[in-house]
Order: sequence, then structure tokens, then C-alpha cells
Amino acid sequence: MREYDLIDKYLRPLTKNHPASLDLRDDAAIITPRTNCQLVATKDCIVENVHFLTSTSPENIAKKLVGVNLSDIAAMGAKPLYGMISATLSDRIDEHWIQNFCSTLSRLNNKYNICLIGGDTTKYSEGPLVLSMTMIGEVDKYKAIRQDGAHPGDNVYVTGNIGDAAIGLEVAKGNFSDLDRATKVYFEQKYNAPEPQVDLGQKLNNSATSMTDISDGFVSDLEKIATHSNVSIEINQNLIPFSTQLKKLMSKHDLLEKVLTGGDDYELVFTAPKIFDSQIFAIANSVDTKVTRIGTVISGKGIKIIDADGNKLNFIQPGYEH
Repeated sequence: MREYDLIDKYLRPLTKNHPASLDLRDDAAIITPRTNCQLVATKDCIVENVHFLTSTSPENIAKKLVGVNLSDIAAMGAKPLYGMISATLSDRIDEHWIQNFCSTLSRLNNKYNICLIGGDTTKYSEGPLVLSMTMIGEVDKYKAIRQDGAHPGDNVYVTGNIGDAAIGLEVAKGNFSDLDRATKVYFEQKYNAPEPQVDLGQKLNNSATSMTDISDGFVSDLEKIATHSNVSIEINQNLIPFSTQLKKLMSKHDLLEKVLTGGDDYELVFTAPKIFDSQIFAIANSVDTKVTRIGTVISGKGIKIIDADGNKLNFIQPGYEH
């Protein structure tokens, strides 16, 4: 299939005829930001057998590509608007694969109200499948939530559950073979198809002092907030939220370090002054999102996860190193 035919048949419909895309007939897009808004841009790349397995379906690869980028936009409290995709395709990618991939992209674009405005495609027969996406969003001027705003006395919160995706990767690799099929599917979906917390992120601009998404690992990403804010963060291990499926598995295996450092959760972890506590839970309830208060920001440096006996947990490596 020629590149132009691929663009015309599968990618141009994803623009939703938005004027910024120039109908994908130029080499760049033109974006006009709204008055009193700032643009937020991010770019994530996913690579075959690094971020997803060869056996992963095109539908789940599309979900992961969009999800990891949307999560970065959500972590700054921004509204997603545009996407640009670059793809390096291998010989095993046929038109049927492209059709399923783009069909999922279309559903996600409609769900999150984003449109494609550009990108690039190329082919490298001997290499792995490599997909990259640039996501652009907007936020009210000076309202973006950064990683460097946490203050001593703030509460620490996290959305959803931690650790399911790390187990999902192990399940996809063939580990934990004794699990029943429904539980395997649950964990694998958490790894393959992250659900970014876009709605909640946009509603925290007036309360959160810092925020990031959990991509490299719960411990590692919390350390980024602590380091960039020049504070210490103390987490109560007993308050960290785990799914029912994970709790059951953890009762049989020593998995605490793996689930706290494994990454790929794409949940949000953020800090906020205590006076906003009830407001935060009201916001979470309004967008049907689970939020858990898990700790406190204190003076000092680094991150401390304290167990039931008051001891600090230590980890060999806090998260994924690129």
C-alpha cells in the first residue's frame, strides 16, 4: 500500500475535517490557540517488545499509544485537542492490521474529542514496530499543574489502583499461569489498554499543587514530585489502593516491590492543601473516579513509604529506567 493511499483511506478521516490539519495535504499543521490559553504538548514513543509484545492486537496497541499520551496531558490539568502520529512499520503490518488500528484510533478520538492533524509513516522491514504520538492540549493561562509545586502540609492523593499493569505484563509473558482466565484478562487489559484520567485532571487546576502520571512506577514518579518540589513525601503503605484481584495474588506471592515500582498504571498522583480535601473527593465523585488519600508532604528530601510497623520500605530500583 502506498503511503498516500494509507493517508487518504485511513488517516484523513481521523482529522474530522479540522482546519488545523489542512486535510493532511501539507507538511505541517497550523494551530491557533484560544485567547488566554496555553498549549500543552507531549510526545511518547512505544516500541514492539519494549512497551508492548509482538502478540498484542492492533486495537490494544492503539489504546496504549493514545492512552500514554493522554495521561501526560491529564497530568497537567489540560484538555486534549490534537494528535500527530508517526509510525515505522515492519513487514508483518498489513492493511487489515492498519484498518483495525485506525478504527480504534477513531473511537478514541471521538471519546476524548481529539483529532489527528499530522504525522509521518515509514517502513523498515527488519526492525520492530515503532509508534510515536505527539499530543497537544490546552489549559487556561498559568493554570497548568506541574511537578514542582508541592508544599509541606499538602496531602497526597492517587487515582484508581496501583500495580495491576505490572502484573499484566507478567501475565502476558506467560507468568502466573495458575490464574483463572477472567483474572488474566483483567490484568492484561490493565497493561495493554490504560485509561487516562482526563476528566479528573482538568478539574484539579484550582486545588492541586503538583501532579504527575504513574508511568515509570509509583515510587519513581512520586520521587519526581519530591525532587522537583524540594520536599519529602511520606506515604502510608496500608493506604495504597490495590484491586481485589491484586490483593488476592499478593496474599500468595511477595509482589509489593514489583507492583510499586513496575509502572504502566497511568493513574494520577497529586498533592493539594488539606483545606481542599472534601472538594477533591467531591470532584472525584462528579467524574466517577476513585481517589485515595495516601500520605503527606513534609519538609526534607525524597520519598518514604512507611509500613504498618513504622519502618521505611527500601527498593532495589524505584521504577523503570529508560
